[in-house]
Amino acid sequence: MQRCLKVLVLCTVAALTSDQVHTLLPQFPDVDKIIRFEAEERLAMMNKMENSELDQASNETTLAAPSQEGSDHSRRSSIQYNVESFSRTGIRNSLDKIPFFFDCSEDFLHKICLSIQPRTYDPNTIIFSQGDLGDEMYFIVDGYVDVDAKASSMIYGRLGPGGYFGDSSILLDLPRVATIKTVEQVELYVLNRTDFQHVCDLFPDVAARLKKLTGSRLDDFTKGRLDEISGIRPSSLNEDRPSQTSECRTTCDQDPTLPITPATQLRKAETRKRRASIAVWNDPILAPMSQKAQQHTLAADSMQGYPDDKDDNDRDDNYSLERSNRRNLELPPSPSWTIPPGLASLPPLYHEENDTFDLDTPKSPPLAISADRFTTLPPTILIRIMDLLDFGTLIQLMRLNRSMQAIFALDQALNHVDLSTLHKKVTDDSFASLMAVMRRRRLRSLSLQQCFHLTDTGFRSLLVDNIPLQSPLATPTFLQHFEKLDLNSCWLLSDHSLQLLGERCPHLTHLDLSNCRKITNDGMYRFLVAKHGSSTGLAWLSVSYCKNLTDVTMQHLADYCRHSLTYLNLQRCTKITDAGFMGWTATSFPRLRELLLVDCSFLTDRAIQSLTEAAPGLERLSLSFCCSLSDSAMYHLGHLDHLVHVDVSFCGAAVSDVSLPLLGPRIKRLNIRGCVRVTGQGLLRFLHACPLNTLNISQCPSIPPHARQHILDLALVQHLIV
Repeated sequence: MQRCLKVLVLCTVAALTSDQVHTLLPQFPDVDKIIRFEAEERLAMMNKMENSELDQASNETTLAAPSQEGSDHSRRSSIQYNVESFSRTGIRNSLDKIPFFFDCSEDFLHKICLSIQPRTYDPNTIIFSQGDLGDEMYFIVDGYVDVDAKASSMIYGRLGPGGYFGDSSILLDLPRVATIKTVEQVELYVLNRTDFQHVCDLFPDVAARLKKLTGSRLDDFTKGRLDEISGIRPSSLNEDRPSQTSECRTTCDQDPTLPITPATQLRKAETRKRRASIAVWNDPILAPMSQKAQQHTLAADSMQGYPDDKDDNDRDDNYSLERSNRRNLELPPSPSWTIPPGLASLPPLYHEENDTFDLDTPKSPPLAISADRFTTLPPTILIRIMDLLDFGTLIQLMRLNRSMQAIFALDQALNHVDLSTLHKKVTDDSFASLMAVMRRRRLRSLSLQQCFHLTDTGFRSLLVDNIPLQSPLATPTFLQHFEKLDLNSCWLLSDHSLQLLGERCPHLTHLDLSNCRKITNDGMYRFLVAKHGSSTGLAWLSVSYCKNLTDVTMQHLADYCRHSLTYLNLQRCTKITDAGFMGWTATSFPRLRELLLVDCSFLTDRAIQSLTEAAPGLERLSLSFCCSLSDSAMYHLGHLDHLVHVDVSFCGAAVSDVSLPLLGPRIKRLNIRGCVRVTGQGLLRFLHACPLNTLNISQCPSIPPHARQHILDLALVQHLIV
């Protein structure tokens, strides 16, 4: 048949002709079956998507105004969108994660894949209501839906990816047992009754098992045993609910697509009920409801003879204690610390409407801190908690909690700032406004990883404290303790920023310039010269993927930071050659402990020889994909008395049965992945003389399975990766 799509090749591919496929596949019937099934499933899904999702997306892109930044397709290239669309045709991967299809045969799943239809629903859409008649079953691919059953037990739950619903209608011929409403945009696979019954007629045993499973699941749902229902996460039981037109977002209900941070891990682990005061309500209907309830409480207090409830600070301790006892609550202890005087003028931290950190607008004086179990913790503990939160979550917390605003005003707080989770929002203006407030504290570390919108103009706000360019440069007060800076993938920063960095940050010891494409030898020279005059030397440096750096930078490193450097990452610096390391032989790097030379494919044995002479204290070395090395390189590495971790994966001819023992008995962790010259016998001889803690021998075709098993049986390696 004709090709059903166009492929633009941007990499090296391996191809088989039609004749080769028809010749080889009959020799491997299992592989033939898998490939044919997947091809038929993808083709069927692509034909269905052409008339639904792809056409809809194309229309939205055509009709949308050029200024609509919210359009998903306006920000993505057509190639990326087509790749994502094609990846969604792999329906089998999604079905394998759905509990409904666990333990089903390959033939049954293949028939189901050919029958399923893709469908997308917008947020706050009711898919069906309780009591409706239905002939479709739904499987969630992406997104979340709320399950609402108005029964006596008042069961509520939420289904996410891998969940399914509607099975009781097509298997047990029952009306819908719950109302299903989307929380966000949801992608579903839909299976109608006719197609499903046709597949069940071909597999009666599977059909009987699925019907029994559905009956058991329905019984658990009716009796409120939500924990026993696969895929349903309980949300609340036996309590009043807000209007169905309202949306609530709590600390344990966040966007699942956000980057993983300690705070998001805590949200997954913490499932206890939250107080309503923590929720952020987006619907305007709920604000009047809250005010009305508060007025009702005040009226009841007035009838009981209690004073007006305008301000918690005006109540005396006796009244607070009496009211707490009346409500059968335990009054928590009062905090042992006070709000700093400067808190009254603390401005708001961030405005989403203009994507800036507007810190100059004054705020009204805050009320006294209400005591609770969280805010009564000592300030030192709260500062530790702040250090574990990502910056976006920290901003939200401080906007909602006055106690955290008070902590924010302390000099000891927010010494470590990570803006990598907000990298798309970090522009020159927003970064400058943030730095204005950061000057109130002692900044120790800053991460700007992947902040690719930041330029030299915005970065200058970190280093220059309103000093004219012609004035003598002086270190800003808040940078006097600045030690660590991560500029990974800040593509627009140039050599000028590096020079300012060296002049203004005398105590900087850790610097990550990975993938900073505009950095050149001249910029590294200016930075190192300025840094050389400070009392603290550079200890940690990464310039991976800085392809403009050459052997000249290697000489600058030897001249200005040879006595302080402990870590150096030169991954993919392809313009650095043997001459750069040969220039190191005239000096010494006594503190250098770890060096990464991954993908430095032009280095030869001469570079390794010079390296071992210049850095005799080296402990960890990565030479992965250094394909120009030979057995002699292993001989030179054997002279490093402190070397314990070596990565020589995919080094071609560099590692063999002869050169492996030359590494010596000090090695504890070894990676020889993809080293085709290492055999099973040679590896066993080496391990008998030098047992290892960790060994990676994956993709080593000359090491047979029985040799790997022999290594495990003799316990020659504590952790073996195959």
